[in-house]
Amino acid sequence: MTTKAKIATQALSFLNENTIISDFEQGTNSQEIIARKFYDSVLEDLLIAIDWGFCGRLKYLSDVILISDIEKIGGWEYSLKFPNDVLKIRSITDNQMPIEYQVANSEKENITVIYCNTNTVLLNYTALITDTTLYPPYFRNLLSWGLAKAMAMEITSRTEMLTYVEQNYNKALDKAKTIDSNTTNNKLNNKVTTNKFIKARQGR
Repeated sequence: MTTKAKIATQALSFLNENTIISDFEQGTNSQEIIARKFYDSVLEDLLIAIDWGFCGRLKYLSDVILISDIEKIGGWEYSLKFPNDVLKIRSITDNQMPIEYQVANSEKENITVIYCNTNTVLLNYTALITDTTLYPPYFRNLLSWGLAKAMAMEITSRTEMLTYVEQNYNKALDKAKTIDSNTTNNKLNNKVTTNKFIKARQGR
């Protein structure tokens, strides 16, 4: 099973460090501390950088929050509850058309909301996935290289090692983007083929 410790251990191996991370959350050796220092920021940066298929989510927002008089000053008609796992908004549409919106904190409810002028909103977003078992192999590999790249300056001063990590990180990124794109396109093509088959069986 993939864990943060295994991802960090692999990152260290890319730097020719033989340390095995046994306790990612509480470990006290220097490599464990450095890995913890960079892990979350590297993960979030990678999830945001590309619209990965595995962490893309579509959700209809229907949980309408009563809008206050202060919020009405902005000219918005609706206040919709914002999902807790949103890392990046990819698009917000109503009937496949982009809409105007504002993401803000509701003073009345003390939660994040989307202000807009429709209550039939489809949110396409990147979810913050922290469960490492949900990462496809190509992303786990990229995350290890990204972590190695982030840790490199604090672990080694060898120019050739820094160059090596940078080059291999870029290769891992290109490979991950290609695999993810092909995987996503295959899923879409299979969905289209399945829908056509169903319609043919139904005589449509």
